[in-house]
Amino acid sequence: MRLKTWLKMNNITQKKASEALGISRGYFSEIVSGKRRPNPNLARKIEAFTGGHVKTMELIYPDSPPGPDEDIARGTPLTLDTRRDLLEA
Repeated sequence: MRLKTWLKMNNITQKKASEALGISRGYFSEIVSGKRRPNPNLARKIEAFTGGHVKTMELIYPDSPPGPDEDIARGTPLTLDTRRDLLEA
């Protein structure tokens, strides 16, 4: 799952997340937007902070294709109802 998606789904601001991770909001914003990549230690901290929903490898290599639980067009998680609708269509 993309970091931006996770933050939005959990109603967590970049300010709160950056404070919890001990980094500047500006740096965190650049990570969220894809302008910068975190170092491996910070990527592991972010993975732990998100409860494993945002993977270390996705943060370090953000250009990899979306996982099976992500909608390619919007980058948002597919719900069970959405999956059912897609299968029935």
